[in-house]
Amino acid sequence: MAPLRRRRFAGGSWLALALACALAPAPARPRGDISEYDLKAAFLVHFAGLVEWPADAFGAPDAPLRIAVLGADPLGEALAQAIQGRRVDAHPLHLELLEDAGSARKAHIVFLGGPDRAQQSLALSALRGQSVLTVGEAPGFAERGGVINFFEKNSKIHFEINPKAAGRARLQISSRLLGLARIVEEDGG
Repeated sequence: MAPLRRRRFAGGSWLALALACALAPAPARPRGDISEYDLKAAFLVHFAGLVEWPADAFGAPDAPLRIAVLGADPLGEALAQAIQGRRVDAHPLHLELLEDAGSARKAHIVFLGGPDRAQQSLALSALRGQSVLTVGEAPGFAERGGVINFFEKNSKIHFEINPKAAGRARLQISSRLLGLARIVEEDGG
């Protein structure tokens, strides 16, 4: 794995937005201009700048960083707006809406929305051993092998990280991101 280097996120201060998102309420539907999925989209964009992929995860130094949404798509529109014109280092952010887990293997970040455990299990199995940051929003997602999971507590959106799943995917997660997360372990150990 390449040595860690400070990641550059073009388009704003990741720390300010991450802290604002962590402290922002999680509305069930849009309130003003911010919805739950606007916040989750902002988190995903910033996760991209706080995770280090192995060098072989990109075909070229300026290849797109692919963010995919698998299955039900409540996040797609918010994410399309959030990534517009943004880059992480030399990688432009690119959105893909996917129908099946097999096509998710080419992505760098995969969001698995909704509570469908069967679909999540299939996707996590298909992506096992791949350098893909899996992000979900269902109870127990990280314990079942997902890397990051959104959850709501005290009407606010938070996230938890499974470091073992990240290591298996050969992803290096910034200590700053780990410091904002609840750390979880996988079921069974």
